[in-house]
Amino acid sequence: MGFLDKLLIGGAVAVVGALAVKGSKEAAAAAKEEQRRRESSPRFIPWLTEQDFALMVGYVASQSPRVIRAEVTGLVVEITVRSNSGLTTWSADLDFNDYGNPSGKYWIRTENDQSPVPGWFADKLAEQMIQRLDQGQVRFG
Repeated sequence: MGFLDKLLIGGAVAVVGALAVKGSKEAAAAAKEEQRRRESSPRFIPWLTEQDFALMVGYVASQSPRVIRAEVTGLVVEITVRSNSGLTTWSADLDFNDYGNPSGKYWIRTENDQSPVPGWFADKLAEQMIQRLDQGQVRFG
């Protein structure tokens, strides 16, 4: 292996290492920002109170026979879903906390990435939230 080959390999290794460090820093920054968003205190409004949000969650949960539990904490909804077979359950967190604002935006964390249930649930709840916000002409972001 000649000098030029060693130089090219060394340069390639340096570029890959720099990209890995950059990716790691970006991932850490994204995680920190997500934590800041999630920890923002919910700010409900007259057109969408905390009680309204909980009632909407209950209504959407009643529309799906597979959702056996929906627990609300602030702007986060934890649902428990019965598997197709009915033998097991799994859960998902539907996070509607948009830096404290109930804007209708959401983030999903689920134990079952293959199921459409969390996305369906979040979409239905977001539709109701946005309809309620439109009645009050409230815009976030």
